[in-house]
Amino acid sequence: MPSYSLSHLADRVLLRDLASLVSQDRNTTASLLAHLAEVEARGLYRPAAYPSMFAYCVGELHLSEFAALRRIRAARTARDYPVLFEAIADGRLNLTAVLLLTPHLTPDTVDELVRVAKHRTKPELEQLSHSVSRSRTCRLACRRSTRRDSITRQSKSANSFRNELNWR
Repeated sequence: MPSYSLSHLADRVLLRDLASLVSQDRNTTASLLAHLAEVEARGLYRPAAYPSMFAYCVGELHLSEFAALRRIRAARTARDYPVLFEAIADGRLNLTAVLLLTPHLTPDTVDELVRVAKHRTKPELEQLSHSVSRSRTCRLACRRSTRRDSITRQSKSANSFRNELNWR
């Protein structure tokens, strides 16, 4: 049985062990997410008489509702973008980062967003998420505006051409 009294450890040993445990926790989290994603993909919660992965996590694995929801969402996202498993395992991202990035991830953006989100705090990630949303909205508006301008230019060109034909 492990002892949870650590007062006898030297400072250096305590800090070394803590860093090791954090590293193990990150690897365990990435592995847990991979397992959750695969269990859900195979529907293995059904033979255990659970109607959903969420119900399985709460009823069978005894996760809190909040923990189950966060991990299932992160697992689904990481299954779609496997680089996230690695980013969690090596500590570049945590669950909060994955969940805040999820709405913005595409095959084209995932690597860049992982790079930019690396080791960010929650407020920094929220700001990043907000600016990515604004940027995406701006790009869509610019695309629409460019398309509208292009149609207007084409229409003006066609009208000019028609006027030119009528003039001659």
